[in-house]
Amino acid sequence: MDIKKEFEKNRERFISDLQGLIRIPSVATEADGAYPFGKEVQRAFSYMLDLGKSMGFEVKNVDHYGGHIDFPGSEDGIMAVVGHIDVVPEGDEWTYDPFGGTIEGDWIVGRGAQDDKGPTMAGLYAMKVLKDLGFQPKKTVRLILGLDEEACWDGMRYYLQHEKAPDFGIVPDADFPLVQCEKGLLQLDLVKDCTEGTSLTGTERLVLESVEGGTAPNVVAGHADMVITGTETELNEVCQKINMEAKQKGYEIKMISDEVRLTVSVKGEPAHAAVPERGENAISMALDLIRDIRFANEDANHLMNFYHDKIGFHLDGSRIGCNMEDELSGALTFNVGGIVFNSAETRITVDIRYPVTASQEAVCEGLEAAIRESGFKLEVFDHIRSIYQESCNPVVKTLIETYREISGDMETKPSVIGGATFARAIPNCMAFGALFPGDPELEHQKDEKVQISQMIKAGTIYAEAIYRLTK
Repeated sequence: MDIKKEFEKNRERFISDLQGLIRIPSVATEADGAYPFGKEVQRAFSYMLDLGKSMGFEVKNVDHYGGHIDFPGSEDGIMAVVGHIDVVPEGDEWTYDPFGGTIEGDWIVGRGAQDDKGPTMAGLYAMKVLKDLGFQPKKTVRLILGLDEEACWDGMRYYLQHEKAPDFGIVPDADFPLVQCEKGLLQLDLVKDCTEGTSLTGTERLVLESVEGGTAPNVVAGHADMVITGTETELNEVCQKINMEAKQKGYEIKMISDEVRLTVSVKGEPAHAAVPERGENAISMALDLIRDIRFANEDANHLMNFYHDKIGFHLDGSRIGCNMEDELSGALTFNVGGIVFNSAETRITVDIRYPVTASQEAVCEGLEAAIRESGFKLEVFDHIRSIYQESCNPVVKTLIETYREISGDMETKPSVIGGATFARAIPNCMAFGALFPGDPELEHQKDEKVQISQMIKAGTIYAEAIYRLTK
């Protein structure tokens, strides 16, 4: 079978189908009628099921929480290809329409192009190519479609409660040649009620009314906005101070002021929370600009003290009691993905990726000890265990051999990531591509894009791996 040649024959249709999927703004939202993740996610889901049917595959919708596209086998057993078609919010400062599916040379641009619509489409086309070549798998090949991977995985949990879990599988949502280890993921809010009120004595009327920033826990905050009120004289002084600080530190800001109100907008650089060092956190930058200002509302002063003492620009949790590291998976990462501060409460949203030998309990114990005297409390809203794949696993061996034979890359070793893929949700599944060594990692960033020729090569590897594992 000439899989590579057959994939190239499908190149234009692959591009067109991927553009159509990217053009659906499938950011998961609150439930909308029968659709637990909103109408746009449902629209993307229906789009993929319809594509599967048009290719001659069997499809199933599991109560709109997830579903699959089946290439039926002649015997028992299921090999899964597990992707997701929801995306993180688009954010700001795009050069292109984030949901346009724009073609620029050999690249397709749009939210989800890399994470995870492009790789998921490559998995579907791997199945199509094998079917068109007349291959009959012994095991059923099942493309499982996740609908809230960028949120809390409720859809995948529901799906697995109602459908038989596959025997093994691949997750095209990371890097080649293979992800051997995924760190634990812990998402939580640091919360404190604002109860101390505002003291307006004499001319001291400078109040930090609000701070808001970030788009999602698993994204380095790309923007933050602060509103400060006070007398005209006080605001002029604050405006000059912030402007000077921003110029000295190279921060990009915008300020709008009238006689009693100053709005400060800070621009950062979004990145995936698993690699926070690749971004610039606008929340940390914003609070850094006002760290030396004394406000009339004590809750604001407590926020300043707490943030700079316990978080600041430290990305390893070392200031807040949870820095840990192991030889297998490296150091913990700590990302502030959101903040809300107002007269009612302070809420700092945090994404932590911890080493494979650590635990949720150990991380939370360290955090609670560090914040005990601050008035803040922990509210955990998501946790996903770490995973490790043994090198002797026959599926691991087959996948790595397939990658090396087709790519010619004999040097790159299996990796450790902080990112969380659906490999954690399904036993004996492992993240396998679709990014090649050296490819730019643009997921969750502005102008997210993927190289078409690389996606076709990834699809060719997927097709060959499916063939070897199900023949």
